Formats: sequence, C-alpha cells, structure tokens
Amino acid sequence: MAQKYRMLGIEKLEIGEVGADGAMGSTLAELEAIVPDSVVFEIGEPEVGEILIEGQDDPDVISIIRGGIKTVTAQIRDASIEMMELFFGGTVATTIYSAPVKSTPIYQSVKITCESVDGKALEISIPKVLVTAKLDGAAKASDSGMISASLKVLAPCDASGVALSPYQWTFI
Repeated sequence: MAQKYRMLGIEKLEIGEVGADGAMGSTLAELEAIVPDSVVFEIGEPEVGEILIEGQDDPDVISIIRGGIKTVTAQIRDASIEMMELFFGGTVATTIYSAPVKSTPIYQSVKITCESVDGKALEISIPKVLVTAKLDGAAKASDSGMISASLKVLAPCDASGVALSPYQWTFI
C-alpha cells in the first residue's frame, strides 16, 4: 500500500532570514497565533500563448510563456511589535514600533510543516519569498485584528547568479 502524504493542517509555519548564496535560511522562527485554516500554498496556473492560423478555430501551437506564480498566504493574530517589524519593516525600540517612511522589499525564507497522516508528513521549504502584508486592525469584542501575509515565491540565486529551485518538498 502506498504511503499517504497529505497537505492536511499545519504543524508549524517558520520564517527567517534568507541564507547565504541563495540557500534556505538556517535560523527560522515559528510563527504563533496562526488563524485556523488560513495557511495556503498555491501554485498558479502557467501563462500560455496560442499561435493561431487563419481559418482555424483551434490553435496550431500552445506554449507555456511562464510558470504560474507561487504564493503562501497566512493570517496571524499576533500583532506584536516584532510581527509588525517582520511583516511591514520599520524599527522597534523597546516597546515602540515605528513604521517605515517608505516601504522597502522584505525577503525571507519560509518552511511549512504539515500535520502527519499515518505517521508521514510533508515539509515545504522555500528559500526566498517577498513578504507583503496588510493589517486588519479590528478591535471587536467577537474577533481580534490580524496580519494577513502574502509570501510570493522568488527564484533564489547562488553566488554566481545561477537560479536555484524555488521550493522543495521533503517527505518525512
């Protein structure tokens, strides 16, 4: 019987500085207070081009122009100053978070560990993502504010500029 590997639930979501020479970061911190069912790894459909011939309805050739965008999305209820700095940039001084005057790109490494099924689990390692986020600062009695993060997968490069694999699936 084949072993079952499923993307079923999240055991942990980790994030940290990108490693040297395009490698996966080695010091990752586990994100806390993740909104249930909010972590999604999506590989978008590739963009295709159609070459047509006069008088025919169907394309003569269909080619892949570029692969689909890969994105990890997650919602986190932790609106601490450390999370504000991680997802939005800026600076932290003791108990004060100061937003950046101008947004700058934030690059991180990400690791998703799914819950195990029949003793087997899936781990997704992404060496380099562009971090973008928004804050829903609702102060409701029935729900808390949260950070909605969108982590766009980039092709990491080694020291000589050669593109490396944008993500790896490890079966554990």
